Amino acid sequence: MILLICLCFVLTIISSIAIAIKKVQKNNLFSLNDFNVKNTLPLRGVLAILIVIHHWSKSEAATAAPSIVHQFSVWGNLVVAAFFFLSGYGIMRSFNENRDVYMNGFIGKRTLKILPPFLIVILLYLSYASIHQNCNAFWLFLSGQFHSSLINMWFVYLLFALYLLFFCSVHFFRGMKILLFFQLTAICAYSGFLYAFHLPNYWYISVFAFIVGEYWSIQEYWMKAIILKRPQISLWTSFAVLLLFDMTYLATESPLAIVVMCCILPLLIVEFVYFLNNLNSPVMNFLGTISYEIYLTHGVFIDLLSKGAIENIWTLFLAVLSISTVSAWILHYACNAMRKLI
Repeated sequence: MILLICLCFVLTIISSIAIAIKKVQKNNLFSLNDFNVKNTLPLRGVLAILIVIHHWSKSEAATAAPSIVHQFSVWGNLVVAAFFFLSGYGIMRSFNENRDVYMNGFIGKRTLKILPPFLIVILLYLSYASIHQNCNAFWLFLSGQFHSSLINMWFVYLLFALYLLFFCSVHFFRGMKILLFFQLTAICAYSGFLYAFHLPNYWYISVFAFIVGEYWSIQEYWMKAIILKRPQISLWTSFAVLLLFDMTYLATESPLAIVVMCCILPLLIVEFVYFLNNLNSPVMNFLGTISYEIYLTHGVFIDLLSKGAIENIWTLFLAVLSISTVSAWILHYACNAMRKLI
């Protein structure tokens, strides 16, 4: 976690300098960058790379890797929290812009976006495993006995569950406050159940960022006004809170500290987007476009390539990132073509 805090510290300093420069250039008056699809697309690209690095650092080939590699092994929950934040923010912003149109066929549209690439990856990988390992991988997967990168697909299950929760809350409640309260209550009950039965904490630690993203979308006008009034104070306060709970987690290993970090880090990222210019780049935009497919495919190739095929840790990373990107691009555009035919 030390490396992540150091990175946030450096970005906070850079953002503070950017604020000071803007104030000088614009006579102490400046505006914030928009937190929109255009500016968050490269962010999704960065997050896609970070999730690949996270799982690469936990692979068999990384056992004897330098200590800096193992720093990335604890980034998973925080990176996924950023994805959940962006999903919650995007879904609420689209809902507020045109409720009736957006909710028309909501579940069907989300299913067509999430399910086809997910099923294609699972079917291809299980088919390969059945032949290569001479076993019924499909049955083992359905019975929970197939231990592979497919266990990382929990993100997809949880994302779809959040979409269903959002749909139900919109259907039964009209006011924004009661809508968010219902969702928060459901997520707290879900998390409490998993915690009580000592189930893996990654199933619930990062999910609260989805609610934070929704709330930020609703209150963005007021949040931006507060940040614009005291930009550097707001920035350093967010970083200080993140650092405080990181130290709390290191001292106590409390899951609650990680939950708070998963809610604070996306807010700090939002502020980086507000303050830093020239975030867009063709490469990051491209990776952001296929970020979901990269998430689906990279674990499969880590599995296939780390078991003796490639022993060098750095070669493995480059191979996984390259093959996953190409496969994700093919999968993305193939599924888009399928959706157009439906």
